[in-house]
Amino acid sequence: MSTSDQKRKSTDRVAAWRKKNPDKVVEQNKKAKAKRVKHPQTFVGHEPETEGWYQIGGFEVESQRWLLFRSTEKNGWCNLKLVLSPGQRRIKANYWLAKNTTENRYANGSAYKILAEKSPALLTAIDSILASCVSPNATP
Repeated sequence: MSTSDQKRKSTDRVAAWRKKNPDKVVEQNKKAKAKRVKHPQTFVGHEPETEGWYQIGGFEVESQRWLLFRSTEKNGWCNLKLVLSPGQRRIKANYWLAKNTTENRYANGSAYKILAEKSPALLTAIDSILASCVSPNATP
């Protein structure tokens, strides 16, 4: 008997056993799943590396240090990047935001939605830093 015939015969036997014993298959799957160890994924913050960004503040929320960076304003909108520094976090550690300084509102992007839902304290801290800036168009 060839090797491929042996494999096919073995596969057929396993399939037949699974058909006859569906309860045991479910039990085996549960045991195998319980044995798997899940390591939580963590994220780290990355400061912007391109020109045109400058740090406008830092603060601590929920025992984690955050830095806020801003780019130059264009057409009333300024880009913001919120970075966890240093450390790790199980959810996002970098947030890109856009804020209209003339209308005092954030763009409705995914980062804003995540912050509003999961970390409203971060949004409050960002607003307080932006409010303390001398001028919305000021650069260092």
